[in-house]
Amino acid sequence: MKLENNPDSNLTEAELSEQQRKEAVENFINPPKKPPVKRNWLKIAAWIAGSVLIISVVTAAVVYETNKPPKPVLIPSTFDVSAIKSTIGANDSVQMTLGECAKIAPPYWNAQAGIMTVPIPVIFNDNRIPILNVEKIPNPLDGVLNQMSISGFESGDVIISPVDGEIQIGPDDEDLGYFTLFSKDAQGNDDLTMSIATSPKGLSPLINFNVPTEQQILIPIKKGQPIGEITTSNTSIVINGNGPSTYGNNLATTPEGKAILLTK
Repeated sequence: MKLENNPDSNLTEAELSEQQRKEAVENFINPPKKPPVKRNWLKIAAWIAGSVLIISVVTAAVVYETNKPPKPVLIPSTFDVSAIKSTIGANDSVQMTLGECAKIAPPYWNAQAGIMTVPIPVIFNDNRIPILNVEKIPNPLDGVLNQMSISGFESGDVIISPVDGEIQIGPDDEDLGYFTLFSKDAQGNDDLTMSIATSPKGLSPLINFNVPTEQQILIPIKKGQPIGEITTSNTSIVINGNGPSTYGNNLATTPEGKAILLTK
């Protein structure tokens, strides 16, 4: 029997079946080769490289943001004594001795204005020019801005007395964490009353004293005499000016508006 609609219609059904069997066996043994699938390897490589680059950039940005150096402090060329917060650095300060300061700076006490004006009573270690942060803060007793917090002192800086007078030390102040300076003018009037507190620790005393257990003592001190050495870096001091009708405190500046830093 021959198949009519088969291209091999001249073959019998048995012959056609045998031919299909042979072709099936041949295709199994030697399968026909399929045309290769085209892949755009350049696009794949570019995508991988782009992904790696993005991850690297993001990682680098995170690392830099975490470890980037602090922004430099912009310090103006003059020091604003009236500012609530300010910074002292090389740009707005000048170094001079205590004697030179007394010749050009305002007097310590202005009774009419109720203002105390003092240089920072510190000799800086190795004569360095520090960066100090200054903030006027209210007195907790009356809310008057007659206290100045100054931070940025380092180990080896020495607090000195800016006046001839007396230093008052209490029973609990052997580390000079808190003390008060008293000074009088030639007429016997109060010229300066200034309390100083240090943190986080006190000072290594550079004056000789024995504090009684139950009372405060007054020790004579000379202008420029060392009181104590700062022993901890990043130390802050608070200067509190006391006097009749004290309305505020200022740091001493030159006529040109430079904050005065003391040196030997």
